[in-house]
Amino acid sequence: MEYKQIILSFTEAESEQYPTETFLLAFRDVMEMIVANTGCQVAYAVHTNTDNIHAHYIVNSVQYYTGNKLQLNYQTTRKLKLDINYVLKKYELSPIRLTMAEKEA
Repeated sequence: MEYKQIILSFTEAESEQYPTETFLLAFRDVMEMIVANTGCQVAYAVHTNTDNIHAHYIVNSVQYYTGNKLQLNYQTTRKLKLDINYVLKKYELSPIRLTMAEKEA
């Protein structure tokens, strides 16, 4: 089985700034957004026992309803980052940094 891994991590300072529940809600919303964007199954684990709260997302690389392989190219990766940032903004959390090319596209 092949998969893609996404890690969403916050700084120690930001991890201390908000209640854990805020991050848990944001992590869940990000998972739902990944499913909606990819059509793939997603499992995730949240680590609250470190200096910085973070989540690991494991994305099945095969769409369960079509059997098609997930294609993550530049455009789909950029859209995924922008959509994750939209979720993070909703919770007033720091966005994912985009590359200069991603900002200009």
